[in-house]
Amino acid sequence: MNDDSDDGELAYDAVMPPVYRIAEDTIHLSDDVVFSFLDYPWRQIGGFRNFVAHGYREVDRGIAWHVAGEDTSALAECPQRYRDDNAPLLLQVDGEEEWAQRSVAASNGART
Repeated sequence: MNDDSDDGELAYDAVMPPVYRIAEDTIHLSDDVVFSFLDYPWRQIGGFRNFVAHGYREVDRGIAWHVAGEDTSALAECPQRYRDDNAPLLLQVDGEEEWAQRSVAASNGART
């Protein structure tokens, strides 16, 4: 919904706060995660976050809807891919292998 109608305004106001929070959370990702996805536009995400935070009503709606509809779903794949790619390493950290295995199994819907 990319319009200036009341419904479009309401939808925009409902969608932008979660998009902002997602962008805010990416700023706090570990270097390990960021370096695992070098082709991902981390600086642009931070820039979008700053623009939303400091110029909320001035964000181009076409860009905002693209970020909300396209970019956030691609971004959501990053933690899953990171976990899948690094699960063997994550399972051996600090001698907590059993706990980590149960956590991975639980996140995959399995019962331990």
